[in-house]
Amino acid sequence: MQSGDSYDETFSPTARWDTVRAFSAVANQHGLAMRHLDVKTAFLIPELDPSERIFITVPDGVSGVPPGCVLELKKSMHGIKQAGRCWNTHIDSTLKSLGFVPSFADPCLYVRRRGKSDVAMILLYVDDILLAGSDKSVADVAAALAQRYTITDDGEPSHFLGVRFERDRKRGVLKLSQEAYARAVLQRFGMEDCTHSDSPASGRRLTKAMGPADQQERRTMAKVPYRAAVGALMYLAVSTRPDISQALSQVARFSQDPGAQHWQAVQRILRYVAGTLDRGIVYRHQPQLSFFGYADADDAGSEDKKSTSGYLFMFGGAPLSWKSKFQKTKTTLSSCESELVALSYAARHAIWLRALFSDFYTQVLPPTIIFEDNDGARTVANNNKFSEKLKHVDRRDFFVRECVQAKRVQVQRCSTKKMLADIFTKPLSREIFISLTRKIFSGRVRPDDRDF
Repeated sequence: MQSGDSYDETFSPTARWDTVRAFSAVANQHGLAMRHLDVKTAFLIPELDPSERIFITVPDGVSGVPPGCVLELKKSMHGIKQAGRCWNTHIDSTLKSLGFVPSFADPCLYVRRRGKSDVAMILLYVDDILLAGSDKSVADVAAALAQRYTITDDGEPSHFLGVRFERDRKRGVLKLSQEAYARAVLQRFGMEDCTHSDSPASGRRLTKAMGPADQQERRTMAKVPYRAAVGALMYLAVSTRPDISQALSQVARFSQDPGAQHWQAVQRILRYVAGTLDRGIVYRHQPQLSFFGYADADDAGSEDKKSTSGYLFMFGGAPLSWKSKFQKTKTTLSSCESELVALSYAARHAIWLRALFSDFYTQVLPPTIIFEDNDGARTVANNNKFSEKLKHVDRRDFFVRECVQAKRVQVQRCSTKKMLADIFTKPLSREIFISLTRKIFSGRVRPDDRDF
């Protein structure tokens, strides 16, 4: 196979984890029925584009083909580079024919509205399908898909992409967790019987100086599955475990040349996971739409005096989206500036989340509240005022001010003690970390739950 001859494009979208959580949380908030469907032999269904000709040797057991001849593929199959794209194009056409409209924010999300009571939503992840809506619309869509494909209907989702779904529809409670996956990770790296830790990181920051002291240590570390462990933990961090995000981002920076102390930091995260296996995100039905966020920054916290941004957005009283991001492109000159950078970064994500929610809700969303504990950054965001101390700041870092003026975002003050995004910016003391994570995973965080 050659690019430009037997294929041109191979890209196929997959749903973001933010969208998976938003889809599930919205379905739980409104008591919608949910179904998990799986399309059998999905890659063998679509026909190939006639302009992309692919030939294969005759498989063993096939008779009637003259010697020296090859076969031309008419349909997609596993192993060819464009198989995923062919399937996505096919299912996209099918869903559109059923009246579904793809989301602009995430092309793997589809919504169909036929009146106020007939709403259906579909989320695609390759050949896995999450379906939500009224009981009637879910049954109708599932039946329509079953007429076109061979479908495995698992009913109410219990597991999706390695995440366990535990739902009490009557009480409006949904828990997403990864206990089985976490146990498999611990077993893979020989940590299933380890001593538990009550925090994923010590108060000490990791540095390049902690790298291999000599060639002997470097040879020893070459045998350690450092990158594999970081990668395995990363899936936990992006799916259901925001509490390990900051510690994991720290150790990930040293994947190129880790030292023994860096490996000890990875093992501490594993020991923390071992002690919190049953931890998960719990969404609860709220009396009214409750969507808000937190933004924070650690000023010049790294060894090269760069800052770390962190944001956390909540829905249904629980984490919806989060990030711990190193401000590697610039050195901020004050805590106000580093917090302003974090605010603008959070505002950009808030705009995307608002676009995503506009597919779920027809009404205009109120401004999204982002809590900030730095008064200087909050003042800059809410007022179009020139300051000598900020005349060097990049235009992109004032994006949050534009969002405030457009009434898409509202920046409000929050006490530092109640700043939930603090766990994404730096290693915290044991007491503060436990207090904040207990709050985050309680499933009962409200936008008015802050101190002034």
